[in-house]
Amino acid sequence: MSQSKNGMLVAVTLAGLVLTSACQSEAGPEPLPPAESSTTAAVTPRPSPTQPAAWESKFTPRQLRAYESALRRYQEYETRSEPIWRAGEANARTERFFKGYFFAWLNQQRRLAVYEEAEVRSFGLGRTLSSRPTRIVASGGSGGQSVTIRQCVDFNGTRTTQYGKVTKKFTRKPQVRTITLSRYNKPEAPWMISSLKTSLGKQPCSVA
Repeated sequence: MSQSKNGMLVAVTLAGLVLTSACQSEAGPEPLPPAESSTTAAVTPRPSPTQPAAWESKFTPRQLRAYESALRRYQEYETRSEPIWRAGEANARTERFFKGYFFAWLNQQRRLAVYEEAEVRSFGLGRTLSSRPTRIVASGGSGGQSVTIRQCVDFNGTRTTQYGKVTKKFTRKPQVRTITLSRYNKPEAPWMISSLKTSLGKQPCSVA
């Protein structure tokens, strides 16, 4: 398959895999977005207990503990997945990896397969400028837990290549990333990612 056909394949397939997409510029189609997992959450430390952030007062101590646990889980995923998107090869090992972090793991595996076909690679570490929960369900008893996190992320430290050439970034403005993680209410149950969206030029952090 030629490079032009591969490019068309990626553009069409990603429309069904990526949860958000960027608009096209007047100069023509925008390049592929970086993989969602190619960034690292270098989260700004929380204020000290004597100076809590304004949003913290909206949640109970139990809810805040759930948020911190879910956030650590997502940070773990990012750190471990970066080499996978950098290598850009879908195989049995990557399938097992995605099954350990996503409810809909097959979407990630398919996206990686598309990237492999089109020789797309994602490099580098994004910088999380801020992170806070927007919704926390952490009741006691046998019910489950769910946390939705909104982050402001600077992707300028990352790069994406296709056919060995660096692709143009959608935007250099920090972007909003929204992550939802859930788990069964058991000590041994891991947090699983149920939704992962990045605004990709449509929603810079200034309007979050």
